[in-house]
Amino acid sequence: MEWVIKVTCFFCEKTNSERQWQMLRNKYAKDYRIEAYDGAKGKLKEKAVYIGPLYCFIDVQQLRVLALRESALALISMVLLLFSLWNYSAVTRQIYVTVPMLALFAVVYLFFSSAMSLLKLTAQSSFKREEKEKSFDRAKGSSIAGIIVSALGFLAALVYGIKVSFCFSFWDFFYLASMGLQIVLFAAGFFFTGGIRLTETENPEADKKEETV
Repeated sequence: MEWVIKVTCFFCEKTNSERQWQMLRNKYAKDYRIEAYDGAKGKLKEKAVYIGPLYCFIDVQQLRVLALRESALALISMVLLLFSLWNYSAVTRQIYVTVPMLALFAVVYLFFSSAMSLLKLTAQSSFKREEKEKSFDRAKGSSIAGIIVSALGFLAALVYGIKVSFCFSFWDFFYLASMGLQIVLFAAGFFFTGGIRLTETENPEADKKEETV
């Protein structure tokens, strides 16, 4: 049993080390440095230490409200998309209409995941640059992307309507209206992020002496 535990620990340590080096190879590499320390049994080990800027939101309650609003908008958007896809009307069978609609699924997913990340940050006193960009910045970016993709979907449905002289079924009109509503939802999401303020502070770790192997 003991050898199983040792082997498991070995692979855990290897995995953690690989994650640290992978972290240093990504776009946030400049926010970290490698430090050496004495591990178990005096074995020299390495760890990634965050030295990048720290961020915090001025009003955590306002952030919580934003996260809940963004989540609600994302859920409404997803319901509209699912209804449009489920009914599979004549307008949604056009390839130039289907492409924006499918792209919108990816945008809604990013929008919702950023809202969940924002909700998670309400429990933290400060957070890293990566966490900021994958929550607050992504919420704004996905809102803009949602407006653009929804507008493309709306225009595509409008083009089809002109081609058939707007001989639409109920679900064709529903799709056109839902794309218009999607634009409003994402515009509201972008508007809500405008009232959020955050501060950037210097990380105390950045002033400490760098320890290398």
